[in-house]
Amino acid sequence: MKNRIVIFNIKIVLLFFATSYGQVYSDTSVAENGDTYLYLTNERVKQVVKVSADSLYQTYFQLKLNEDSSWGNFGITRVFKKGKLIRSEFTLEGNLINHEEYYSDGNLIRSYRTKDGVLNGDYMEFNDLGNLIVKGEYFHGLKKGLWTNWDNEGSIIFNGEYLILKVAEDEIENYADFIDQWNGKELYVRNGTWWIREDGRLKEYYYEKGRLINR
Repeated sequence: MKNRIVIFNIKIVLLFFATSYGQVYSDTSVAENGDTYLYLTNERVKQVVKVSADSLYQTYFQLKLNEDSSWGNFGITRVFKKGKLIRSEFTLEGNLINHEEYYSDGNLIRSYRTKDGVLNGDYMEFNDLGNLIVKGEYFHGLKKGLWTNWDNEGSIIFNGEYLILKVAEDEIENYADFIDQWNGKELYVRNGTWWIREDGRLKEYYYEKGRLINR
């Protein structure tokens, strides 16, 4: 009964949205495990809503491209639990996806990007007050460039750059082959000036390809 109410409310919202693009074709089905699926499609919009027995539901959303009238390989996925958004994914192109995860009060936990299922691009984490506590970048699953960690009061824990070793960046586009080749080896290291908080104050360190030069 609870799932039916959720589906009914979602259907009203989606029908209102989708009808702005023209006639809507809708259908509902129930899987053997009790999950319910709602489909809404018209000439421009494709929407699928999955509602499971534990009040967890997902929405999948795509727009049709104007140029060739084919469905775009981009879209939006949102995951809700007990009516609250807990995860959002936005496909930019191909297998490049932006991810966002949320606390129960709606504040962002982390924001990151993956390519082919591997961390690739900007990465950020936030505490439950909404303050940024981690910021950095991944390249095919490896930490790269400037990374900074803060505590809950906004003071820096560490700040410095990571360097990817042993192989040029354009050689690790096939991540699976790369990991097989370098499994168990150090792939990225501290490089250049690092600020690290110790005993309540920031101390300066200098690294050269992972080797500590001075402190």
